[in-house]
Amino acid sequence: MRMKKLWVKFNMNKKIKMFTVILVLTLIFSIFQVFPVKAQPPKISVIQVYWGTQTEKIQAKPGDKNLPLNIVVLNIDQVEMLNVKAKLILSGSPFSTPTGEKEAYSGFLSILPGQQAVFTFILDVDEKAKPGVYNLEMDITSQTQRYLTGVTSVVTVSVPLYGEVRFSAIINPKTIFPGPNNVTLNLKNIGEADASDVNVMVNIPSPLTVRGEDNVWFFSKIGVNESLNINMEIYAPKMAVGGAYPLSITITYKDAYGNLRTDSKIVGLAVENPTIKPLIKLKINPEEIVAGEKNLVNVTLKNLGDEEITSLDIMLTLPMGGGLGEASATTPLILLEEDNFWHFEKVKPKTSIIFPIHITTSKSVVGTFQLTFTLTYKDSRGQTQMETRNIGLTVKPKTPSSMVNIESYKVKPNIIYQGDIFNLTLNLKNFGNFEAQMVTVMLTPPNLFATLTPSIVSLGDLKPGETGEANFRLMVSPTHLGKEFTVSFTILNRGNSPA
Repeated sequence: MRMKKLWVKFNMNKKIKMFTVILVLTLIFSIFQVFPVKAQPPKISVIQVYWGTQTEKIQAKPGDKNLPLNIVVLNIDQVEMLNVKAKLILSGSPFSTPTGEKEAYSGFLSILPGQQAVFTFILDVDEKAKPGVYNLEMDITSQTQRYLTGVTSVVTVSVPLYGEVRFSAIINPKTIFPGPNNVTLNLKNIGEADASDVNVMVNIPSPLTVRGEDNVWFFSKIGVNESLNINMEIYAPKMAVGGAYPLSITITYKDAYGNLRTDSKIVGLAVENPTIKPLIKLKINPEEIVAGEKNLVNVTLKNLGDEEITSLDIMLTLPMGGGLGEASATTPLILLEEDNFWHFEKVKPKTSIIFPIHITTSKSVVGTFQLTFTLTYKDSRGQTQMETRNIGLTVKPKTPSSMVNIESYKVKPNIIYQGDIFNLTLNLKNFGNFEAQMVTVMLTPPNLFATLTPSIVSLGDLKPGETGEANFRLMVSPTHLGKEFTVSFTILNRGNSPA
């Protein structure tokens, strides 16, 4: 019995020892166990993206080759980044390396906390690329004190591709003449991007000058394919004839990338003697008018030259004075119905224009007066020309006169045939302003017509506006074949020729 108890005790001690060993091992393993931890890459931020260099930025456009793309990043973490390598993924974009690869690489030895770094990639741009902003992924791998094997940061980079602003400059006309000249400078944006805050300064070389304004113009925007005209009045003295003068044009603007730029252009301007002016002939008809009457005078202007006249303005200046050398503060001639200015768009070579003027005077005005016509027009080169023409107009006194004529007539019966007898009644009136004396009407019948009453009728005297009646009786010729016939009359009064 005693031996059995000892064995049980021994077994109990053995179990206790084994449990103790297992417990100790469990504690050891729990202390030194390594749990997996995800690597945390350094924090970086993209703060700027531009093409070119810091001092000479480029307006990237489709088709450009070997362009430096700069991506500026900032280490916003608390750790230093070592052996930094950047990979720019270009797939799905119009960019590639000069060798056609769709991944571009750049690197730095280290980037301290708070320090900036510029990754530069040399890229080509596809010719068919569309302007816009392309979002590219950039992987930045670096070593830190915590991760000696390296860790990768992933950022999204917005790469702009807006195109380039390019200007063309054309001046018109290219040749000017002594005196004032209207000149237009045409600026056109022939690039792929808009220009904003555009300042244009035109330097005019001596002895040419700009009249009426300064030489600087401002435009808020000049869009793609947009043209703007700058109108200038340039004065050229006679001493400038024969010279060619370069106009220096300085264009300051902001491109689509927000960069301030300056572009320079030079256009040439020549000064020549004016060509032969169009030969203009001016005349009036009639050259004489009656005092106290409303007189119609037609003015004829003819272009005898070989050049077209455009924008023709004609201004009439009436004379001052009383005629025949008399001095007066007022004009003796008066325009009726319209003013003294006429405008015509153009007069072709060898053609004429006619325009009427209505002139009156007081009844006491007599003499010859000078009408002054000022002609302003543009020749075939667009140059403004001015000429002055003087034409004499004679005013004659109103002469009393009488004028008796047939006011109406009546045939009775209305329908007549061969051999018929009919009555012809004439109503005559003095249309003049003077009494017509001893008015006589002489009838001349058609051939083979018979006059059954005297062919001469005396009406006596007719005052202005007074009427008289002459009656005749005739017989139609039996052989008359026509449907119509003509009866002739001669009207006489003292002091006047036959009417």
